[in-house]
Amino acid sequence: MPTAGIGRREYWHGRLHVWDAATAGLEHSLLSVSSGLQAVEAFTRGDGQVRLVTISADVSRALGPPVIWDPATGEQEWVLTAAGRTHALCAFAGADGAALLATVDMPNREVRLWDLASGSRVGSLNGYDGNVEVLCAVTGPDGRARVAAGTGGGTVYVWNPADGTPEHQLAGHTGSVTALCAVEDPDGGVRLASGDSDGRMCLWNLRTGVREWDLTADVGGISALCAFPGSDARAQLAAGGSDGWLLLCAPGSGGGPPDRRIHAAGIRSLCAYDGPDGRARLAAACSDGTVRVWDPLLARRSRPQRQPAVVRMATVCAGADGRAWLATCADDRAVQILDPESGAPVHELTAHEQPVEVLTGFTDTSGRPRLATGGRDRAVRIWDPETGTLERELTRRARWLNDVVAFTAADGTQRLATVQGLILGRVRVWDPATGRCLRKSRTGPATWVLCVFNGDGHAPKVVRGGPSDTVFVTDAESGHCERRLVDPHDHHDVRHLCALTGEDGRTLLAVGRRSVRIWDPGTGAAERELDVPAGSVKAMCVVTGGAGGDLLATGGTDRAVRVWDCSSGVCLSVIPVHHPVHALCSLGRRLFVGSEAGLLALDIGTGIGPAA
Repeated sequence: MPTAGIGRREYWHGRLHVWDAATAGLEHSLLSVSSGLQAVEAFTRGDGQVRLVTISADVSRALGPPVIWDPATGEQEWVLTAAGRTHALCAFAGADGAALLATVDMPNREVRLWDLASGSRVGSLNGYDGNVEVLCAVTGPDGRARVAAGTGGGTVYVWNPADGTPEHQLAGHTGSVTALCAVEDPDGGVRLASGDSDGRMCLWNLRTGVREWDLTADVGGISALCAFPGSDARAQLAAGGSDGWLLLCAPGSGGGPPDRRIHAAGIRSLCAYDGPDGRARLAAACSDGTVRVWDPLLARRSRPQRQPAVVRMATVCAGADGRAWLATCADDRAVQILDPESGAPVHELTAHEQPVEVLTGFTDTSGRPRLATGGRDRAVRIWDPETGTLERELTRRARWLNDVVAFTAADGTQRLATVQGLILGRVRVWDPATGRCLRKSRTGPATWVLCVFNGDGHAPKVVRGGPSDTVFVTDAESGHCERRLVDPHDHHDVRHLCALTGEDGRTLLAVGRRSVRIWDPGTGAAERELDVPAGSVKAMCVVTGGAGGDLLATGGTDRAVRVWDCSSGVCLSVIPVHHPVHALCSLGRRLFVGSEAGLLALDIGTGIGPAA
């Protein structure tokens, strides 16, 4: 199995992402000539260079010809125009080592063979009935490539592409054959696995054409198959179901139930690769737009897993030593502490009596990570995310809690600022080490969100936003209002505030209403408006550490995450996530996205550039 990048197959978004399988880092994003990518195959040219070939559909779902890409640069090399509209494909090596491609054309469903070096047609495969739905390359008993095709009539055909000779006609499926894969044995033998729309899987001996194993699973239709070596080096089979179940089976061990079941949204394609530790990993392209990776040997035993909870809030708790934890929350009283590297749960925090509304991670004065949580029970609690212990509770107040932010005071000590009240807002400053309220402002305008930045001379400033056209910049120590930012163009409520460092080192302020506008809080000038879909933004966060200043990430009802250079207003990347975005937070160049489908981790550290 390859250790190179894995491909993510997306539907109706027109991008193929090439990832580093060891780090999950995005290496390249290939922009299709059409709108929706349907399939991707890798092949090796005569000079040893790896290339990708894709087929796509436009917005009307009309299929196009195969396109060849260089995965190292992300550049399109050429289009196999002669193949015309292509429904399915598979790449393989011919008898002379040349890279060949088998395609199924539309609307005739004819299986054609192409030389990928010259782009010329070199043959056809005939002698089948029904429409060909899927193709697969597999090694025959003589060590040479065979092409297998699954048809809508439930039959699998196997040819020797060297002379076009049909070798097997494998009957046994009741539904349309929708998935094929090669299964390699430890002794070097190769079998063929097939799956159909009724949920039936079969394993075929390519020497005799005999069906050696079959299993009907309650997963709806089989949409993807992939073989990988188990702990005893014997072949294991992973089957993806259209209803979202991933089944792990030991073919040939009888007709019993699958060994393991994992829920992962609708699975559209599967591939296996070698992980950094030498063990097999499975990558699945899912209908929610995510690519999910498992160690199949550590996957949960046969029981359904819970559907991923909706993530409404997320924050990172980082310490001075570089260790970090991720805190998330849904619409309940429990806060989940996760390992940001693996996503594994570490602790569950359950002290709140009402649903949690606010999460804020910060570093205390001694450099240890801490988490502040606020709920509808009007309490703010301070936690140690490493141990999951509750350290203290800030004094309860009778007013509704709107937001909590952390900042470093001029003397270097850590502080928390809270704002309470639905109609009139009062900001309180706390010492999280003792739980004492150090200062409270006079009752002011209603404030729903806060953010903090260091002004001239590193004096901290608290920014307040709410249901008005004005954002207030105040001194964190005295509470005195130093500047008002009035937006004459957007009178909607302020829902999001982020302070970030621009390319020239200045502090910039991103204000999210129905639009997102960038301000210079030092001068009070509005510098630019970001080109976001109006009213779509439901979450914003700062991505730190860029050579040209911080970046801004936005997400919301348009089901995409956008990454911005706020100094220029340029959108650097648009990442479809296929669900409304509720929360964003970052750790270095890793971005964590909370949505209806749970939590998604994105690495935006490589391959980022102006969005196409």
